Parts: sequence; structure tokens; C-alpha cells
Amino acid sequence: MGTSFSVYMAALIACLGAVSFGYSLEYASPSLPELQEPSAGKLQLNRSQSAWFTSLIAIGGLIGAPVAGFLIDFIGRQSTLIVISLPFVAGWLLIIYAEAVVSLLIGRLICGLGVGMASLVVPIYIAEISTAESRGMLGSMNQLSVTIGFLLGAVLALGINWNYLALVGMVLPILMALGIMFMPETPRYLLAKGKRPMAIKQLKWLRGSHADINTELYDIENNLDNGQKMHFSEFKNPVLFKPLLISIGLMIFQQFSGINAVLFFCTYIFKEAGFGDPKLVNLIATSVQVGATLISVMLVDRLGRRVLLITPAVIMAISCTTFGVYYYIQPKTTTNLNWLAMLSLFVYLVAFSMGWGAIPWLMMSELFPARARGIASGIATLINWTAAFTITYSFIYMRKSMKDYGTFWFFAAWNLLAAIFVFFCVPETKGKTLEEIERLFVDRKMNTEES
Repeated sequence: MGTSFSVYMAALIACLGAVSFGYSLEYASPSLPELQEPSAGKLQLNRSQSAWFTSLIAIGGLIGAPVAGFLIDFIGRQSTLIVISLPFVAGWLLIIYAEAVVSLLIGRLICGLGVGMASLVVPIYIAEISTAESRGMLGSMNQLSVTIGFLLGAVLALGINWNYLALVGMVLPILMALGIMFMPETPRYLLAKGKRPMAIKQLKWLRGSHADINTELYDIENNLDNGQKMHFSEFKNPVLFKPLLISIGLMIFQQFSGINAVLFFCTYIFKEAGFGDPKLVNLIATSVQVGATLISVMLVDRLGRRVLLITPAVIMAISCTTFGVYYYIQPKTTTNLNWLAMLSLFVYLVAFSMGWGAIPWLMMSELFPARARGIASGIATLINWTAAFTITYSFIYMRKSMKDYGTFWFFAAWNLLAAIFVFFCVPETKGKTLEEIERLFVDRKMNTEES
């Protein structure tokens, strides 16, 4: 079955939520140096406040994720996409009109609520409206949009200050909310709620008025468990427990790869490495991420998920190791090794963007049955943001206690473990419908019981 223009349009509008996600993360990189200067006046941030300014968005994310997990089952995927604009707008308004440091910090926390909600609902919405053949590509567009948010923030930072950057951040979720109002609810959610006529109407809109939707409709209905409510005790069942563990593992390894620490402090890393304008270098770095993620979008349905997880993990382990070597050797030699730092970081960003940026979120939206998707995705996303906060807040102190070289070697070890985890534990989902993926774990359980 081909993918209609309607699916692309709905996915692109939903991806504005992911652009807001990326823009909110990127905001700390150009704005933090400005807010640390004496010219910031009563908004000037000290070292401790700077750490909170960068990490509070992760705390908001770990709160927003389970909230979104509840909302997507209670009010639906489409309505939740509209709701996530509210914390984004409120958070940015607090930052724009801040008259004290506490307003900046609360604004970042509230923006984090929107970020956490967007990180869950956008990939699920896209997965549920996509065909099996296009789900990998469309799902990877979620991470591509996150990197576009990074790039947008980096470009605008060259010409406007932190206050106007916040104003742009407020506009993005408003555009997403207005657009998604005219897009459909997912047929899987409507069928789970017993709204079959509406589900058929929306599925026809998504697939095209002349498409044969009977097989897909039957497949979805056959895997809905007759609308039974989900209970936490059911996670004892391997059919739910195994995909939950896989998704949690992917989320932990994604964050312990060190990506958020690198992104939040990218400007400082380049400045300390002796390069020129840190904002310009940050722009180059985000451009590389967009390009690499675009390649991932084109490859994910050809090479599969496992290849795009294992290979980048090994490359990231190597690049983190060489970055550590740079920090270890540089103070002891008169030789200029700035090229090694630059090469290591850009190789890392390319590898992460091609695999670990997109695939964990894509697989989270694929692995769980429709009935458990809200709760299970909420748990996995909560773990992701807990890990993100842990790494982001502790990164400054890690650099102090472990030194820069030890910190990057720490991340190298985690990336190597990630490759091993995927090789032994993560199944391939390329080309399978969501219902076929669900049956994959059912079949494994049956085979285990028979043996």
C-alpha cells in the first residue's frame, strides 16, 4: 500500500511539536553565555543556576511524559498534540517577561513539560497513521524535526538575543496546535474507543478514498483486545514486559551516550578547544545533525533498525574515546590537536543522528500493543527524561571530578554496551505492521512455553 499525501501532511504538522522539542533544548546553548554576563543584570546566572537552567527542562520532561501517556489514552492522540502547546506557550512567556532568575528557571521547567509530552505523543501519532512500508521513514522524521529545531535555534542566535529567541519558541507550538486541529485522530485510537464509523472515515482519508482499507481495518480490530482496560499488573506478561524492557534499555542507552551533555554544552566545548566564534561552530554542528538525520530517514526502511543502532553505537564509542584522548594529551603537548577534537565531535554527531537520535523513539512507538501504548510509552519516556536529567545536571560536576577525558571515556563505555544490548536483545521491526510486531512477542512467548 502506498503512502498518501494526507499521511505526509498530518505527519509534517505533528512534527512541528518535535521542532519545538529541539528548539527548546537548543535554546540553552546560545542563551546561557548571554545570561551569565554581567550585562544580564538581575537575570545573571551563576554556576549553580546555570546547571539548573539547562537541566530543569529534563525535569519537566520526566513529568510531562507520563502525563502525555495518560492523555493519549484519555482524550486521544490528536487532542494531546493540541494540549502540549499550552505548557510550551506558558513557559516561553515566563522567560520572555522574566524579571528574576526564578522566572527563567520556572519557564524552563514548564517548557520541559511540553518537551516531555511532545517526545511521547509525536512519534506515537505518526506511527499510528503510517503504513508499514513508510513508518520507519515517517517515524524518523520526528528526530529530523528535532534537529531542525536545533538548527533553527542556532541560526537565529547569530542575529537575535535570548529574549527574542524565546519569542520564536512560543510561536512554533501555536502553529502546530492550529494545524493539527484540521488533522484526523488515529484510526487505532478510534477503534479502541468503539468509534468504528469515524475510524473508517479517518482511515479512508489517510489512505485515499479509493484505497482498500478492509485488510488493515481487520488487522487492527483483531488486535485490540476488545477494548479492555490496561492494568499495570499485566506487565508481568512477557508479551508486554519484554518490549517494555527493550524500550527502556534503548532510552537509557540513548541518554548515557552523552548526547544531551554534548548538545547543551556544545558552545563551551568548542570554545575551550580553542575554536573561533562558538555560535558559528554550534550552527555548523547542528547543520551536520540535520544532514545526518536526513540520511537516516532515507535508510531506516532499507537497512532496518538494528543496523542503524549497532553501527553508530560502535562509531560513537570510538569518537568518545578519541575525544577523551584529545583532552588527556592536549595539556601535555605543544602540538595543536584541535583537529582531533573537531573530528571526534562531528563524527559523534553524525553517528548519533543516523541511529540513536531517531530509532529509540521510533521503536517505542512500534513495540507496544495499542492498549498498552499510552502507559508503556509513558514509562519509557519517563525513564528517558530521568536519564537525561541525571546526565545533564551532573555533566558539569563529572567534568570536574572525572576530568574531561574521563567523562568522554565514560560515555564511550556506555556506547559499547549499547551495541551489545541491541545485538542480543532488540528485534528487527522493518516492514512489519504494528499488529505483526505485537504478534512477534506473542509467538516468542508461545515458543518459550512449548519448549
